[in-house]
Amino acid sequence: MDVSVAYWYPDTEKHKCGYCKNEFGSISNGMWTDTLTVEDYQNLIDRGWRRSGKYCYKPIMQETCCPQYTIKCDILNFSLSKSQKKVIKKFNKFLEDGVLNKNEATAETHRNDEQDNPEVIIKDRPNVNFSRIDTSQVEMNKPQVDIKGFIKDQICDKTIRIAQESTCDPSSSNSTLQRKYDLKNTYREGVGADTSKPPCKKAKLLRFERKKEKLGKCGLSLGKKDPVQFGKSIEQLMEEVSNDSSCKLRLEFIPTSEPGDEWDQVKEVEFELYKKYQMIVHNDPPTKLSMKSFHRFLVNSPLKITLTRMSRDHEYFADSAKLYEKYQTAIHNESAEDNSPDQFHSFLVQTPLEPVDFPDGIDGPGFGSFHQQYWLDDKLVAVGVIDILPRCVSSVYFFYDPDYRSLTLGTYGCLREVQFTRSLHRKIPELSSYYMGFYIHSCQKMRYKGKLAPSLLLCPETYHWIPIEKCLPKLEASKYSRLEEDIDAVDENFPATKDIDEMKIIYNYQLTYFKQYKRYRIEEQSLFTEIGTLIGKKCIKTIVFCVQ
Repeated sequence: MDVSVAYWYPDTEKHKCGYCKNEFGSISNGMWTDTLTVEDYQNLIDRGWRRSGKYCYKPIMQETCCPQYTIKCDILNFSLSKSQKKVIKKFNKFLEDGVLNKNEATAETHRNDEQDNPEVIIKDRPNVNFSRIDTSQVEMNKPQVDIKGFIKDQICDKTIRIAQESTCDPSSSNSTLQRKYDLKNTYREGVGADTSKPPCKKAKLLRFERKKEKLGKCGLSLGKKDPVQFGKSIEQLMEEVSNDSSCKLRLEFIPTSEPGDEWDQVKEVEFELYKKYQMIVHNDPPTKLSMKSFHRFLVNSPLKITLTRMSRDHEYFADSAKLYEKYQTAIHNESAEDNSPDQFHSFLVQTPLEPVDFPDGIDGPGFGSFHQQYWLDDKLVAVGVIDILPRCVSSVYFFYDPDYRSLTLGTYGCLREVQFTRSLHRKIPELSSYYMGFYIHSCQKMRYKGKLAPSLLLCPETYHWIPIEKCLPKLEASKYSRLEEDIDAVDENFPATKDIDEMKIIYNYQLTYFKQYKRYRIEEQSLFTEIGTLIGKKCIKTIVFCVQ
C-alpha cells in the first residue's frame, strides 16, 4: 500500500503575485510532498490545494491579494458554445488543407486564448532523508506506542528546566506545566461520551429538523417528492427496431491507424460516399475532393495525441523542455534563464503522485501524472500536463508552439482534455469532472475557464461546489466571498480535536501519533491543529508528516 509522506513548512509563503504583480501579495501555506497517493491529492484539491511539482500550496484566501478559487467543469452536462465550436472547426479545417493563416488571429482571439500563467513556486527540497523513513509501520497502522525513548534527549533544556521548576513548587502557578512536561507522567484513557446526554447530531440533520418544525407550525409537512420520470435512454431508442424490419443496419469498425487489407477493400466506396456528401450538402466543387485530401482529413490525420508518463530520461524530454522555453518566452515574456530544463523538470515533470492502475482490471492509462503531447506531422506543437485522479482529470499546465497561435491551441487543448475526461468517465463512472486549477475573477486571462459550461467554484469556507453564475455577483462586490448561500452550511470535513490527536508523525525517523508526540512538544499543538484544519479530516488519517 502506498503512503503519503509530507514535510510542512511552518513559515507562511509570501512572494510576488503572478497576476496583479504585488511584490509580496501572494500568501499561502505549503508543504513538500515526497510521495502522495492520488486519493489524498483528490481530497486536497477538493479543499483548495494545488501542486507545483512536489510542492503543494493552499492560498490564504482572506489575506492574499488575489483570492484563488478552485474551478471545475461538470463534463457530464458539458455543452459547447458557438465560439468553442468555431475553434474546433478552424482546427479541423487546418488538418484538412494544411494551410496555417498566421495573420488570421485577431487581438481578441489572442486575448481569449491566452492562458493564465500559474504561479511557479519552486521550493528547495527539505533537509529530510525520506529514503530512511520506514513506511511499513504506517501501512500496518502500527505507530510507536511510546516515543519517550527517542524524544527525551531531543527535548530542549528550557523545557526540562520548566518541568523541574514546576515539580519543585507544586503549589506555584506552574503546576499546569508540570502536568504537561513531566516525563514520568502517565495519562488515563478516556471513558468515552457522556451517556447521560443526548448524542450529537450532524448539522444537516439539525437543519432538517428546524425546517420540519417550521412547516409543522404552518400546518404543513415534508412530503416525499414524486420520482422523476425520465425518457428513454439513447440505447433504448437505438434498439427500438423489430427483427423483421425491411432494412438491416450493419456497423463495421475498420482500423485506420495502421491501414490493412480491410481498409483497402472499402476505401474507394468510402471516398465516393464522402465526395457525394461534400458536393450535395456542403456545395464543395469536385476539384477540391481528391483521394489525397480525403485520406489526410479522415484517414491519416497529421494530428497525433500521445499520453505518456514524463521523466528526465524520456526520449521526448528535451523536445518538451525546448517547447516550454519557447512558449514562456513568447507568450509570457519570461527570460530563457528562468525556463531552464531543470526548472521545467521541477515544475512540470517532477510529481509526488504515485502511479496506480485503474481498479478491477479496467483498461487505460491508470491514475497519476501525465504529459499529453500533440504532434503535427512528427512535430511537437503542444503539451498538456494533467493529473488523472479518482474523481477528476486535473489540468496542471498547457503550453504550445507560438508559431501555431492562430489555431487557438489553448482553447483547443482545453476542449480536448474535456473530451478525454468524458472518455475516462465511460470506464470509471466516479471520474466525472475536469478541474481547471484556480479562477481569479479580477484576472481577464481567467475568463476562458468560466466559459466551459457548466462550471462550478469551490466555496472557501464550506468546500461545497457552487455554480459559477451564482458566484459572479458576489465576486463583483468583493474579491473574497463565502460563495455558499446557505448560512447553516458547514465544512463536513472539518477535524475535531480527537482527529488531530490521531495524526501520524515521523520524528527522528520513528513513527508515532500526535497525541503521544504532544506530551513532550505541547507548544506545537496550535501548529498541528492548523495543519489538520487546512488538509481536512480525510487527509489527517492518511498523510504522515515529518518533523525535525
